[in-house]
Amino acid sequence: MKTLLFSKCDRCGDQVYAHNIFLKSILDQNIKVYHITLSTNKFLKELYEGSYLYEYDFSISLEKNIEYFNLISNKTNYLIIISPFDPFVHCENKILRSKKQKWIKFLSSLSCDIAICGTLDPKWVDVLNCNLINTKCKRIGLIENHKIQSFPEVFFEYSNITDYDITSIPENEFTPEKNLFEKILKDIKIKPPKPLSCTSKQTNHISFFVGASSLQKRYSFNKIYKIATELKFRLSCHISFVYGPNEHQLYLKNKSLPGVEHIYFSADKFLLLVSFLKDINMAYTHDTFYYHLLNYFGIANVVIVGGGHWKRFIYNCDYSTVITNRLPCFGCNWDCSYKSSYCIIDINSASILKNLEDRISNICSGFKVIHSNSFTSCIEITKNYFKDKKCNNYINEENIKSKEFEKNVVQENDNLSHNLSALISSNKELSMENELLKRNIHIYTKLIHDNIKLN
Repeated sequence: MKTLLFSKCDRCGDQVYAHNIFLKSILDQNIKVYHITLSTNKFLKELYEGSYLYEYDFSISLEKNIEYFNLISNKTNYLIIISPFDPFVHCENKILRSKKQKWIKFLSSLSCDIAICGTLDPKWVDVLNCNLINTKCKRIGLIENHKIQSFPEVFFEYSNITDYDITSIPENEFTPEKNLFEKILKDIKIKPPKPLSCTSKQTNHISFFVGASSLQKRYSFNKIYKIATELKFRLSCHISFVYGPNEHQLYLKNKSLPGVEHIYFSADKFLLLVSFLKDINMAYTHDTFYYHLLNYFGIANVVIVGGGHWKRFIYNCDYSTVITNRLPCFGCNWDCSYKSSYCIIDINSASILKNLEDRISNICSGFKVIHSNSFTSCIEITKNYFKDKKCNNYINEENIKSKEFEKNVVQENDNLSHNLSALISSNKELSMENELLKRNIHIYTKLIHDNIKLN
């Protein structure tokens, strides 16, 4: 059996996305996977039946750690290994040094057929892990013009990546992770993942995942509540509002609102969330973490997507509707130029309600991308969604149309201004003629009057 090391020490949503587009196809083909990730991603154990979790115990000897690792490794094809180092957290050198040698010796005792650094802007931890394990094949992906995260001083001797097979991904690639993993799967002769399949059936229970990991990506709670209550009135369905660890205060504030069921899942209750997800058939979200989970379990969904990472994490599956508000600044990497993310907050709530009704009435009605904002009616633009070149993106096409329209408006305004100037000039001439006529009438009237007197 082949063994693959997959080191991906980044955020929760990215982990589920990697499962959907990459790891599922690996695990389906009887390949052992060592997946090194952060402690925040322990929830992954609940996604894949038969997986095990391993965390190095620094209080016991290296030999005992290796013995326990081998014991659980023999029981599963998917072993989740928790990294002792977090690339997003500043660690003091003394903390790094205290764990450095033990971790190096532990990983150096392992071997695999291929080691993959699973991030496109590789974290030093992932590069370190792939460098330490015994393997002849190391893969790393880089987006053009991006750099690998700097190593802490303690680990400088492991920062050399010259023996990697580097896969370069174009900077303007819309789905870079998908592009990278497709190339890797092809190179290591593993079949690509099967299309995500729908498990949803017709339902009278709709779940709204009302929060988001970033305030920048949240849609108005009040609007969501109005949509939900209107949906309940129209369809006589059961509505649940789902709150995660980042929405505890939101839950406390709104849990008494009538008409909907309010459910809160703390960070340590992920298994309960998984059980809940397995029992629902339809959902709304504006957070990609929940969107990835919904797609993982094949649950029909309507999702709001902003322009920060436009297209990057969206799946072409027949049970999903994507709603967005087109803006010229799409692709900003969430470095927003405005005080608020108008690509999200200006989405028309009527569009969300309409598309929820449409999706509920026909769960697997095909993948749809809807452009909707406060000023534009719903337009289905799915047919332009998967075009290859950036210049063919419907956003750019719409921008070109808008610029042409603006140019025409400016030209018309210029013509109107010119015509108005001509009218003003004509009016002045008429006024002057009118004054002349008045003077002439006055003179002639006086002459006639004087002539009458003389006679």
